[in-house]
Amino acid sequence: MAKRPVKSFNVQVVGNQVEVEIVTDRQKPYQYILSQDVNHPDAHEIARHLQAGLAQAVATFDKVEVVEFLERNYVSIGVPIKYHTDRYTARKR
Repeated sequence: MAKRPVKSFNVQVVGNQVEVEIVTDRQKPYQYILSQDVNHPDAHEIARHLQAGLAQAVATFDKVEVVEFLERNYVSIGVPIKYHTDRYTARKR
């Protein structure tokens, strides 16, 4: 998928999950519920990483890449912090 500029975002921890909304130049925002897993066992750490990466994207007019693999229950989100991409256990919100 193409990299997209971030207009706004919202990241919040709800219980042991993270709710993410990323508004880009697409008509519909990206909305997911991310769950803890073996690779990302701490919901607060997931939220901190996404918050920092998305905030940097907004501040520097950089782009993020979101690739959905919802049939396998995950999404990859690439943020401009060292251009790092993480794969998260996810479902659409």
